Amino acid sequence: MPGKVVQVAVNELDDTVLVLAAWKRPDYFRAVLDSWGRARWVESLRGITVALGLSDVQNEMEQILFLAAGRYNFPPVLVTLDDTQASAAGPNRAIAEAVNRTFGRDPSCGFVIISEEDIQVSSDVLEFLVWGRGAVGQSRALAVCAHNARGSGWTRDAPDDTDADQQAARFLRTFSPWCWATWRETWQGVIEPDWDYDLNKGPAPEQHGWDWQMQRLVERTGPVLVPDASRCQNIGRERGVFADPDDFEWTQSRSFRENRPPMTYRLV
Repeated sequence: MPGKVVQVAVNELDDTVLVLAAWKRPDYFRAVLDSWGRARWVESLRGITVALGLSDVQNEMEQILFLAAGRYNFPPVLVTLDDTQASAAGPNRAIAEAVNRTFGRDPSCGFVIISEEDIQVSSDVLEFLVWGRGAVGQSRALAVCAHNARGSGWTRDAPDDTDADQQAARFLRTFSPWCWATWRETWQGVIEPDWDYDLNKGPAPEQHGWDWQMQRLVERTGPVLVPDASRCQNIGRERGVFADPDDFEWTQSRSFRENRPPMTYRLV
């Protein structure tokens, strides 16, 4: 199915807020905010909402946010979570609270980009999102910048990162939930009513956590648009209470490149 070429303009993201879940890892948080700040067209975002879990480095995390927001010109909104364990064990509650707060306070926000404090993005991530919005329409969620080398998400076995890989995208029924996006109507009417805030056991004892939450999202919204070459990378090697550090290697994407030239994207 061919995709149309979309010319990116500054005003094509003026309804969009970046939402990040963050907890207790200031070095990662600083690097991730800088990667978003270097992305082309970042100046057209409406702002950034950060759901920050309570910790002994909370003041440092807040300072990093406000300095980056001033440097890269995205107005910040801070959502502080009282339940530290909810934000430490997984991003579900943090993300839901931040997205709901964003839509509740800003009637002109129609689109959110959702990610975490340890997910670095490429320089063309926003260009890809603009193209993805035009190629997909408003009926589903959009993971236009997320997959990993192997594991629970989109598996990409090709060893080479060719120009064709960089420009291609496809619809899939599984994806790695490092960074994704959706519309206000889809979130409020389809995703949020069945959102698993507290990472409870879900439909089966083994089906809990972030990856299973994303698979339930796909079941509700339909296949997700995913790039053949990832627009994001997990930098969280020291994962603390988040997961076993041995998991880090399989979360890496061989196709990630921090800097990419402007592309003409297509569906395959």
